[in-house]
This record gives sequence, C-alpha cells and structure tokens, in this order.
Amino acid sequence: MRDGELFRGVFCFEGFEVDVRSGELRKLGTRIKFQDQPLRLLTLLIEHQGEVVTREELRAKLWPADTFVDFDHGLNSAVARVREVLNDSAATPRFIETIPKRGYRFLAPVEVRGALPELRVAAITSSSEEKSDPVKDWNQWLGWLVVIGCLLAVIVFAGMEMVRPKAFAPPKIARTVQLTNDGQLKGTSASDGIRLYFVEKIAEKFLLKQVSVHGGVVSTVNPSWGPIYIYELSPNRSELLAGAEIKLEAMPLFTIELPSGLPHKLNPWANAACWMRDGLHIAYAQGKEIYQASIDGSNANRIATVGGDVSNLSASPDGARLRFTTSDNESGALELTELSLKDGTVTSLTPSWKGVARPCCGVWSPDGRYYYFQTRLESKYLDGDIWVLPGASGKGQRIAETALTHGPLALGKLSVDPNGRTLYARGVLPRAQLVRYDSCSASLLPFLGGISASDVDISKDRQWVTYVSYPESVLWRSRLDGSEQLRLSFGKIEAYMPRWSPDGKEIAFIDFQEGKQSKILLVSKDGGPTRELLPEDRHWEDQVNWTSDGKSIVFQGKYLNDEVAIYRFDFGTRKVTQLPESKGLTWPRVSPDQRYVAAVSANLRKLLLFDNNTKKWSEISQVESGWIAYDNFSFDGKYIFMAGLDTQRGYRVLKVSVPKGKTTLVADLRNVAMPDPLWMGLAADDSPVIRIDKSTREIYAMDLEFP
Repeated sequence: MRDGELFRGVFCFEGFEVDVRSGELRKLGTRIKFQDQPLRLLTLLIEHQGEVVTREELRAKLWPADTFVDFDHGLNSAVARVREVLNDSAATPRFIETIPKRGYRFLAPVEVRGALPELRVAAITSSSEEKSDPVKDWNQWLGWLVVIGCLLAVIVFAGMEMVRPKAFAPPKIARTVQLTNDGQLKGTSASDGIRLYFVEKIAEKFLLKQVSVHGGVVSTVNPSWGPIYIYELSPNRSELLAGAEIKLEAMPLFTIELPSGLPHKLNPWANAACWMRDGLHIAYAQGKEIYQASIDGSNANRIATVGGDVSNLSASPDGARLRFTTSDNESGALELTELSLKDGTVTSLTPSWKGVARPCCGVWSPDGRYYYFQTRLESKYLDGDIWVLPGASGKGQRIAETALTHGPLALGKLSVDPNGRTLYARGVLPRAQLVRYDSCSASLLPFLGGISASDVDISKDRQWVTYVSYPESVLWRSRLDGSEQLRLSFGKIEAYMPRWSPDGKEIAFIDFQEGKQSKILLVSKDGGPTRELLPEDRHWEDQVNWTSDGKSIVFQGKYLNDEVAIYRFDFGTRKVTQLPESKGLTWPRVSPDQRYVAAVSANLRKLLLFDNNTKKWSEISQVESGWIAYDNFSFDGKYIFMAGLDTQRGYRVLKVSVPKGKTTLVADLRNVAMPDPLWMGLAADDSPVIRIDKSTREIYAMDLEFP
C-alpha cells in the first residue's frame, strides 16, 4: 500500500484474514480474540509486505509521542503476541522476521480482497435512473470475483495448513525451584513423578538419594551401596538402569530395584546405556559401537558403529530412534547424533553448531515432541545452559535448536518428569579455594589468601608466582605475598598449566580454547602481547615445560608422524624432535638439572623416567588401581610429587624418590572435596598445593510452559 491510501478491505494469507474495517482477525473463517495493539502492528507489517518496517516507524505509527509507556517492552510483547496467535517462530519464521537492530518484515504472500484503496474522485452522475452504471456494475462483479478467489484461497491454504510441518514452537521455563540445599556434589537423576532419585557423592562414596519432586528432606535409598551414574528409569518406573564401580574407560551396568535400592549386576560394561521402550531390552555403547540386548544383558547384538565415542544414549518414545552424544578424541568436539533403528541411518543433529560451549547429554520429552540437551565447556569441566531441539526425525533436514536458559547457573545432568511438564537439572555456581598441605599439622592452609585459582607455578628464584583464575581461566602473576598482581591473558584465551622460564622473564602456557587445537603461548612477565611458539604445527600441544638452561621447551603433542608423544623444541635451531620411545606418554616434566624427563604411561598408572645420559626409559613407580597425574619435580630434583586417585582409598598425594623410585604417601585427601579436574602443584617449600571445591551444586526443578 502507498502512503496516503486508506484501505478498507481484507488481507488474506495462509488461511488468515485481517479485516481492517471491522478490526478482526479470522482463521479459516473463525474469529480469533486479539488485542488492538498487536492487530494494528500486524496490519502495519502486512501493508508493507516484504519490506523492513523499522522500530522508529512502528513507534511513530503505534506509540505516539504523548504515549507514556515503555516502548521496547510494548513492542516486544506485541510481536510475541502476534507470533503466538499465528503459530509463528522467531527462530524459523513463516510470517514475521526479526531484522536485528532494525525492525521487522512480513514474509508471507498476501492477497487483498474487498474494497480498493479509497482515493478522492469526482462523483459520476446519470441522466436516467434506469440507465445502468458501468462503474457500479464493474465493482459488483469485481467484488464477487474477489470473494470467490478468497474462498478458493482459504480452501487451498486450509489443506496446506493440515499437511504443512508446524513451525517449531519451543516451551519456556516458567518457574525454577531449588529442591536440595546440602551443598554436596550431585550427579545424574531420574523421577517417577513422586520422587526424584539422584546420585550424591559424600567424601569418596557415591550414594543413591531421593527427594520429593516438590523439595524437602533428602534421604538415602541404600546406605551400603550407590551408583556413580543413573542412566534412566525403566518404562514401568520400577527400577533404575545405572553404572557403578570406577574404571578408566567404562562401567559395569546395574539395575536398581525401587524403592529398596537393591542392585543387580548385568553382563556388559558400557560407556552409556538406556532402556528400550518395550521395557524388555536395553541399548548400550562400548566406544563407537552400539548394542541392543535383553534386560539382563544377554543376547547382545551390535546395531551400529558410529564416528565417535558414544555417551548419553536415549531411545525415542516411539522406539524408532536413538539419540546420543558422540565425541572426537582428537579434537574434543561433541555432537548430538540420531540413529534410525529402522534403516540404520546416522544423522548429525548439530552439524553447524557455532557456540563456544559444546552440545551434549540429551533427554526426550515423554511425548517425543522435544529433545532437551545441555551445553558443556569441556576445557573447564563445567556445564552450561539448557537447549531444546524438535523431537521429530532429523533425517534429511536441518532442525534448529533453541536456548531455554542463559546463565548464571551452570546447568546439566538433565532428566524429565513423566508428565513432561518439569525438567530437573543440577545447577552449579563454580568456585574453588587454593590451599597447601602442611605436613607438620597434617592440615590444609590457605595459599595466596585462598583465592579461587589453579595451575600454580613458582619462579626458580622463589619470588614470583603465576596462576590461572578459576573458573575464568585467566592467567595472572604476582609476588608470593600477593603484591604486584598483573593480568597476563585477555580476550578468548583459556590459560592452562603455565610455567616460568628459568630466567623469570617469560611464562609459557597452554591456550585451551573450546573448539580449537590447544597451543603453546609465550608472554612476558611484565605483560604485553602473547605469541605462539609453533604456529606451523597443525596439531594440538599440551603440558609445556622449560629446560633449566632456557634453551628448550619439552611438551606433549602430535607434532611429527601424527603420533601422540613427547617432543623437544630447540630455540636455537627452531627444530622439534621426538624423545625416543615416548609414543603415548603424557605429563612430561624436566628435572632441575635437565638429566631426567619424567612422564606418565598412557594408562595413567606408571611413572617413567627418561635418562638423557643413557637415552633410555625406566619405570620407577606404579599404582595398582585408579590413576596418577600432575607430576612435579621438587626444587632440588630429588623427588617427584604426583596426585593420584585410588579406587578404594580416594584422592592422595604421593612422593617418589629419584631415581630409585621409593614411593611414600604425603597426603590422604579422601575426605577433601575437589572440583573436576583434580589439580596439584608445589609451593616454594615443596608442600603440595591443591584447590578445594567451594562450588554450590544443587538440584533444581524447572516448570515448563508450552505454546
């Protein structure tokens, strides 16, 4: 419509009619109750179909200068109401498209019927009353043609409306309620509609807990045994499918009777598992392979092999598909994936995910309409926000995801109430405290004032300290008393494991950004720009260490021959060489006299020593269960301190003599709460420094509001 024209007819689009004269909106002939302001907004957008109507134009037309309202709130509410009535979506619009920072545009084709624009024209007179008026006759015929055309259009659009896929309309979180309040570490959960069952870790013991879905007193289901991971509640709500017993790569599966909590061990070991909807079978994953088996784990058949390690299996309510998370061990990328159980087709649900946090860990709504998932910051071991995807098959089409939360809580470990109207999640506000272990008093004392930080390294002159703030991952340095503090990293850099150069002038560290290869960066202790040590390396780099003469850097990576190994970079020649027989080794550390390089075996159970004189490796310490990591030479080079997890005795700090390998226990940390991942360093007096967990972790119920 041109400015100045007064339209008095009806706009038709996809079964809807906007009658400008009567101020009514109808769908397939039925009047829809609609407020005046949203209707005027819709009419204005239709009049400029295909054009951008700016927010300023909308303000001028719909909110005059003498109207005292919050314009932004009013406009956003009006647009939301129009979309709600038209069953439209901001993410995948059919009718109203948002033009960021400008305005809105009406997309659908529009047909005009009824009166034409009223223009000022001279009256036509007749010399005879019986004489026909050609203009009047033409208008009558035109009116009938338009009416017939619009009726046909309504019939066509009604048929299209019946077969057209509806725009995805995600639910909203209407209310959030905290169900627990004990501060203990919590894990996965499942609800039968009356109680919420969840895993809680107290000291080093995992227990199955329960609480009313309305909150209240938390109780232990079985005081003598508990799972590590709840996979799902059975379709008849009588037992849980769970994993227990810590292992490095997989866990044995159990079913747990409810309400007694009595466990029954199944045959397979698995990375993930779920119930099939018949309640008689389960699906489980071992690495990249997915199996289906009877409820006791027998009669297992491999049904698929996919492109990454599988976790968080979940079967669709109709039993036709599995959805799960796949992970790439090389890049660390996570992806949501769908497997058709009818034809074996594997489809990526998040092929073009661009967020920094990675998608993972989804659950279906009971009716199959929605698939809720969380994001995760793998470099920080932190959960992110809750998102939702359509439950419809992703095969052959791009489906859009929608965020349901935007912080500040880090939310994860999702489950859904059987009625489908409530989501349960673990919410975390991450914080830590730096402490050192005092062997004289056998106690933990604040270090650097007990700041929330990690990855501490002391300069060789024992005057300066560098560390990484937690959970922000920002690199800092200061004197040991905390004075002369200076921030050294900025922007998107995620600092990790910094190391002082021997002369105290530079710091080498790892930039561990999500979605990128980790790289070694160097920065002056006085600040300034960072520089990449090996820009030509197409692979990741990790665990950086200086040699004591400052001429070389030793690190773990895949620099040559695409092998994970330990490498040495020479500043003089700028060449990289691989340490002999170091394939698969990790956690390299150089002794203060440069004679030895310590490393940990690929299974994280052996401490090895490379002698630069003999050019040979030797095993000097081994643990029978669990793992070891974070090895550090003492300042005099006579000992190696390392952190470990024993499956029976929990976290601990060990000391190993060099080169004989005598191993002694320094600190028992089984009753100390520490955030993931465990970290350990050394203070200037060689006392172990750790970070203890000060995060809040509680279970939240989120009531959903559906369109």
